[in-house]
Formats: sequence, C-alpha cells, structure tokens
Amino acid sequence: ALCALALGFVLDAPPARADEPDAGIRMAARELALSGAEAFDKQDFATALDRFQRAESLYKVPSIAVMVARCLARVGRVVEAVDKYEETLRMPLDASAPEAFQRAVADATAEVEPVRARVARIELRLPADAPRDSQVLLDEKPVPAALLGVPTPVNPGPHHLEAHAPGRQHYRFDVTLAEGSRQVVEIALIPLVTAKPASPSEAVAAPIDKKAHGPS
Repeated sequence: ALCALALGFVLDAPPARADEPDAGIRMAARELALSGAEAFDKQDFATALDRFQRAESLYKVPSIAVMVARCLARVGRVVEAVDKYEETLRMPLDASAPEAFQRAVADATAEVEPVRARVARIELRLPADAPRDSQVLLDEKPVPAALLGVPTPVNPGPHHLEAHAPGRQHYRFDVTLAEGSRQVVEIALIPLVTAKPASPSEAVAAPIDKKAHGPS
C-alpha cells in the first residue's frame, strides 16, 4: 500500500505549473520517493526518512509530506511527526488534485491524533528565588522563559536537563519519559557556599612560648 502511494505520486502527478521545478527535478523527487517507500516497507525507517525528506526538499506535495510524517513517527520523533502531519493538512488542494494527493491528506487526518497521543510533556519549574538571568537548557538547547512552568511537548525517551544561575550551584538532571507521559521537574538552584573572612574581633592570638621568647 505504501509503495502504491509513492507510485501514485509518480503516475498521478499533475501537469507542471510555472512555479514548479523542472522535469529533471520532479523525476529525481519521484525516484527518491520510490526509494523511500521501498525502505519503509523493509522497516528501514531511518533510510526512508532521509529519502522522503530529500524528495520533499525538491518537490513539496501531500503524498511525500505524509510519508515524512510517518517516518518521523516510526523513529520516535513524534513532535516533529505531528507538525508534519499538520503541515500536510494545510497544503491547498482543489477538486482537480490527483487522487494520491487527496488520499494523503485524508490519511494525515486519520493518523495525526494517535501520534499526538504519544507525545510526552515536561514541566520545568524554577524556584521562586531564582535569579532573573537564570538559564535552563533541555538537551543542550535553551528553554524559552515562556515555556518555564508550563507543560512542554517533547519526544518520549531520555532527556538531559541543566540550569545555570549566578551564585548558584550548577544543576544537572536526567529523565526518561514514556510515550504520552507527563513529568514535573522542580529545578534546585542551591546557593554557593563561600568562606566568610574572620573579623578582627573573632581573630585569636597565638600563645607565646615564654621559654623560647623570654629573657635568658
């Protein structure tokens, strides 16, 4: 069925418009789409994703976009998969669009919600006394301030969290999220402990050895 979808893209493509790639580019895109479909049928989803993304970069049509979404979902990148499904649904089609294109949009409509249900969410909370210029990183990427304290969609699997703030200890935390799970992480920003210099009144004089330092 998947190869048939790709073949539908090859055989049912509409006549070229002035704003579309030339014949050579379209042929290359179709061959990449067929290669991607073959890899998908063999469950080599990483290769299939590469081929479909290459094809889509040459020729953006619903039948390729929906396959990119399916590949992303198969390799666990469900956040990107949902985004690609929604992009497929936004592609304008008229009544004369090829059947393969219309079927791709219908498939995207049916498949997007089950994939959305697999998205995990993490809520990162800073302490109330966190410095204004505190920085939080999730998987080595800065987390926008607008996403702190609210559930944020992420792919299921392992994630690495760090936080930095002036005068606070470096924070690190690793968490693994299951599909569809929710996790709240309270970030601990512990103040650094610095040695306080002794005041003159607290200083203690060393005892004098009278035998060593007294008169002879």
